[in-house]
Amino acid sequence: MRSLIRSSALVVLLCLNACGSDDDEDQRSTTYLSPQARRELEALGVEGYRGKARITETVSKGDATRVTYDPASGPICLWGEPYGAFYIDRGSDKTMLLLDGGGACWTGFCAATPEAEETVSLMGPAVQDPGNYFSDWNVVFAPYCDGSVFSGDNEVAQPDGTTRYHHGRQNLAAAFDLAAEHFGHSKQVLVGGFSAGAYGTLPAMIAARLVFPEADLFIMNDSGAGIQNPAQGADTETRLAEWKYDEVIPPSCTACDGGRAQLSELFSWFLKNDSNVRISILGYYRDGVIGVLFNKFEPEEYERVLKTETGKHAAAYPDRFKRYMVPGDKHVLSSDWLTITADGVKLSDWMGAMAQGNDAVWKDLLATGM
Repeated sequence: MRSLIRSSALVVLLCLNACGSDDDEDQRSTTYLSPQARRELEALGVEGYRGKARITETVSKGDATRVTYDPASGPICLWGEPYGAFYIDRGSDKTMLLLDGGGACWTGFCAATPEAEETVSLMGPAVQDPGNYFSDWNVVFAPYCDGSVFSGDNEVAQPDGTTRYHHGRQNLAAAFDLAAEHFGHSKQVLVGGFSAGAYGTLPAMIAARLVFPEADLFIMNDSGAGIQNPAQGADTETRLAEWKYDEVIPPSCTACDGGRAQLSELFSWFLKNDSNVRISILGYYRDGVIGVLFNKFEPEEYERVLKTETGKHAAAYPDRFKRYMVPGDKHVLSSDWLTITADGVKLSDWMGAMAQGNDAVWKDLLATGM
C-alpha cells in the first residue's frame, strides 16, 4: 500500500512539473503580456469579433489567396460593399500582417476608400527582393475600406437614407482569423500599417499579441503615429461618437484620456504591459496628408507635435521604440522601401535590423538629410 501511495505521489509530482495545471498553461501562453493587461482587454471584449466572419468566396490570385466575407457576418466596407482579405503562404514560421491605407470618414469630412482592393499591394516589407529581410515571410494583407482606421464599430445613418458602416474592428478581426488559421504557429510576427493602416496598428498590435501570445512581436507604423490635433477637438469628438473606438481603449491608459488625448499614448501603455514587442515609427516630418489634410496642422506645428509626442515614448523605452523620420511633406515612406536612405541608413536595412535585434543599425533616427 505504501509503495502504491509513493508511486501515485510520484506520478502527481511529475505531472505537476511536466504536465502543468490549466492555470500554469494559461500563464505560459501569456508570457509576454501582463496578466493584468490581459484581464483588462478581456473585460473590454477586444476579441469579441474573432471567429465570427463567414467566408463566401475563396479565389487564387497568383501566389495570393483572396477571401470574401458575408457582410451580414460583420466585415463590410464603408458604404456596404463586401470586404475581402488576402493571405500568402511562403512556408515560413514568420508572418507579417499588413494594414493598407486609404483616408478616413466622419461627419464634416469624408475622403476614404469605399471598396476593398482586389489585389495585394506588395509594398514595404512585402516587397519580393533578395535585399529585403522580410521577403520570405508569410503575408496577411488587410485592405482598407471602413473609413475608421480599423478601429470603428458603428453604423451611421446618412441624411439621404444610406448607411455608413464603420466596421473596422470586424474587418481587422477577420484578417486576424486568417492569420490564426494559416499561420498560428508563427514564431515572429510583424504588424505593419500604412497611413490609415498605420493608425490601425494601435488596435492591431494588441490583437496580434492575443493571437500570437508567444511570438516575437514587431510593429511598423508608417505615416500614422497616432497624432491628433488638440485644436480640432470637435473633429475628435465626432470621431469618438461615430467610430466608438474609445470602447477598446484600456482604462489603465490614463494618458489616453478615453481617446481624446494623443492616440500614440497607447504605444507606451503596450510597451509597459508587453515585454517582447518592438515598435518602429516611420514618417515625414511635415506629412502633407496626415499632418495637414486630415489633422489640419500647419506643417511646422505638425513636425513639432510629431517629434514631441513620439519622443516621449522613445525616451521611456529607448531599446524598444525607435523612429525613422525624414524631412519633407511626402506621405508613406514604404513606397520607396528599397531605395530611401536617411543619414546613410537604408529604410529596408533599418527595419530588418529591428527584427534581427541589430541595435547598431536599428537606432532612433531623426534624419537631417536624405
